[in-house]
Amino acid sequence: MSKSMRLTDQAFSALRLNPPCQAENIDKARALLVQAEQEASSCRDYIQLGLAYLELGQSEDASKAFSQAAQKDSKNPSVLLFAALASIDSDKFEQAQAFLDDLHKVSPDNQAAPTAQALLFLRQGMIDKVLEIIYPQKGNFDLTVSPPVLSRFAVAIEEYILPKELPEIEANWDKGLKYHTGDIAEAKSSDHDALVTDDKSDNSSEVSEQDSSKNKSQETKEHKTSLLAGFMPGEASSLASKGSYRLQRCWELAPEKRLEEIKKAKQELSEAYAKNPNIPQLAYDLGEACLGNIEFGHLPGQRINSEEVEALRQAAIYFQDALKENEENAYTLHYIARTALLLKEYKKAEEAWKLALKYFEKLPEANYGLAQLYTIKKDFAKAHQYMTLSLMSDLQLLRDRYSDLKQIWEKS
Repeated sequence: MSKSMRLTDQAFSALRLNPPCQAENIDKARALLVQAEQEASSCRDYIQLGLAYLELGQSEDASKAFSQAAQKDSKNPSVLLFAALASIDSDKFEQAQAFLDDLHKVSPDNQAAPTAQALLFLRQGMIDKVLEIIYPQKGNFDLTVSPPVLSRFAVAIEEYILPKELPEIEANWDKGLKYHTGDIAEAKSSDHDALVTDDKSDNSSEVSEQDSSKNKSQETKEHKTSLLAGFMPGEASSLASKGSYRLQRCWELAPEKRLEEIKKAKQELSEAYAKNPNIPQLAYDLGEACLGNIEFGHLPGQRINSEEVEALRQAAIYFQDALKENEENAYTLHYIARTALLLKEYKKAEEAWKLALKYFEKLPEANYGLAQLYTIKKDFAKAHQYMTLSLMSDLQLLRDRYSDLKQIWEKS
């Protein structure tokens, strides 16, 4: 990992720290990104830098970073996709369309492009074109392939539908599914029948041609809005969010109180996964819940039983799925290694932890895991080496935190 990417990762970490020091975190992230920009040299460096600026809401700076990335590799699909996002964020719709057109030329089957195009149309108020994309008559595409695109699209839909008085989103979900699976004629027919029935029951007298036209226009608008609402995440996403939130909160509890909450989170995440395994980060959270369920539910000193072995293998599958979202996620690799260690798949554990260190060279968990592994293998020289590295990286983290704490004290 380059120095620029390490600095960018630190900026991302600063942005994800919780209040009350949010302003300080943002300032710290900005300072780190200035350093990262000075160190950036590769296309990949500039892509990460641009994504960080997007997260900060600095779309102009993001555009500059993606422009630098394009100078390194003008046909990189990620560069074109994220440059389009930055342009959309800046309301530069023609520029965004140009980037998406170029993306289609270099990567005609790009799975993130349709969602980005739908986002652009939605921001321009071109609802018919949005519906053509998200409810295709033939084929389908993976909405979840790019979380930055999907999150913006979801927010844009919410901004469009929330000001309107609609029934609960779940009420429109079944209707949306008909469109999504290609059964458009049936869905349109059922909507039309419902509208006709409502007209007959509510209007006993004739209405003027002008009123009829006005009503039809309103019905069409409500119908389109309903379709957008039907496209919004349903029960699966709700369960995934609930399970993920519960899982994160359980780590704040005392160790002896965690197991019950982990079990609840695992149940919610499992149900979500059964409904839609493509929800971003769901596989990672479910793998973590499965692993936590075993680690906190297993009595020390006892051998892992066959049921736990099967659960560990399932957790490993979830983490492999999570790795598809980001092959360089050091924490996913750490969990893959940890699961492999418990399954006594030592070679796999060693490879995963070393790969994690390639992407995050001072990851304490990976160094500690390798120390455990080499202790089991009785390679005490390597065990000592990695345990020392683990302690040193933890000490560096402590120094950084104490430095942050000192700044807080000085400002309070």
